[in-house]
Amino acid sequence: MSGIEFDTHLFPLILVINHNANTDDDYRALFVQLDAVVARGEKFVVLSEGRNDAFPSATQRKVIADWFPKVAGPMGRTSLGCAMVMHNAMQRGAITALNWLIRPNVPMAAFEERPPALAWCRERLVTGGVTIPTRVELALRGAA
Repeated sequence: MSGIEFDTHLFPLILVINHNANTDDDYRALFVQLDAVVARGEKFVVLSEGRNDAFPSATQRKVIADWFPKVAGPMGRTSLGCAMVMHNAMQRGAITALNWLIRPNVPMAAFEERPPALAWCRERLVTGGVTIPTRVELALRGAA
């Protein structure tokens, strides 16, 4: 499988799984879906996971850089954060360094494995005052 999976069935937890997206259009499609969620005006948190060390190409990073300023304000009001599960230590280090250099308006954190990323997502939702539905709570605790 390739492309980017965007799953909102556990809203306010959104799962974004990068299965080695190989086109700029994979990212454009992701942003159309994310824009729709942001437009709802409800608070949410994202768990993003790159499979097989997926990492955007230079042109894909440009698509990301062009998109983000357009949604930064509304995203800052609705997104409580993005936990990124990256199995590659160099990628995690790059995210950590980015957070030191540029304070994003949406909290980001990099994790090696999913369980601590889910715990971080849960904490962001609780801190943000979001009521967590039972099925989402179970998923956040790894029981679903």
